[in-house]
Amino acid sequence: MTEGTPNLASLAPGPSSPSPEVQVARPGLERVDRQPIGLNAPDPELQRRRFCVSVESVYYHAAAGGHVGCAIQLKTFFEFHGEEKLARAVFPLTARTLQAGADATNDNEGIDICNHHPHEVEVIRVGRRKDLKTIFLVPTVKATILGSGLEMSGMGVNTQREHDRTFVVSLRPRLTKLGTDPSCLVWEFEDSNARGVYYPPDMKLLVVVEKPPASSTETWFSFELRLELDLQVDIHNSYKDKLLQPFLRLMARSPPHKGWCFRIKGNFHPELAQAALANSMSEDGELHIPPGIGLNAAASNWLKVMSTA
Repeated sequence: MTEGTPNLASLAPGPSSPSPEVQVARPGLERVDRQPIGLNAPDPELQRRRFCVSVESVYYHAAAGGHVGCAIQLKTFFEFHGEEKLARAVFPLTARTLQAGADATNDNEGIDICNHHPHEVEVIRVGRRKDLKTIFLVPTVKATILGSGLEMSGMGVNTQREHDRTFVVSLRPRLTKLGTDPSCLVWEFEDSNARGVYYPPDMKLLVVVEKPPASSTETWFSFELRLELDLQVDIHNSYKDKLLQPFLRLMARSPPHKGWCFRIKGNFHPELAQAALANSMSEDGELHIPPGIGLNAAASNWLKVMSTA
């Protein structure tokens, strides 16, 4: 696991907060059915999938149309073993009313994910310089569909030569709404190259949840940010049968349940999500990916670490 990665078991859920000005403890990852994850180890299902996620910041704010908004900055981690490399991961999130326990609410009046950053597909060309056996990365400035409308710009490390090989890795967000069900935000991390080249081990994402206010004085609301059980992580197969099975799906063996969640009940280091949200929109109303958020930022940070190692 990368340096600074928290132990999920240590991220205990915070107490209820009477107002967003009262900062709670870091929201901890729990099972939706409130079954214990474990005192000294991460959830074994997530551990087997080589995946974990933590909340870095929660920021309540006034949103358009009189709604109450909540921006949550997340940090995701992949922890692969040996020569394992990511092939594809699907990270599905929904926002729901609190489902169980003393903090349960009967009110689900429009609590839903309304926005996210990155708000568009991010694509990076990844290559290996054969002469020096080093990795270089070139992010896209714009990318809506892989292989279409791409504009490339360098990170200052691309000295590509004719015999260098380049590949593509991507982060694809998708927000869907079906009927009366909560909107589902799916983040798809992908390295579709035959053997896998590189994918940042950790990344920051921003999720924005909104709720119509029950009264003119309402400034916050409690809810679950749920990691659905559809979470999926595939790694490139390095074994002899890779032609027949190009990737391996990391699945847990436990009986099915309803997934995991963070119980969000107050501000937590709100300045981080506040800054990201403020930097996501220009003065003319155009959306931007905030600094430090998403695939391009994660790759850039990784290069800085590698260059000083």
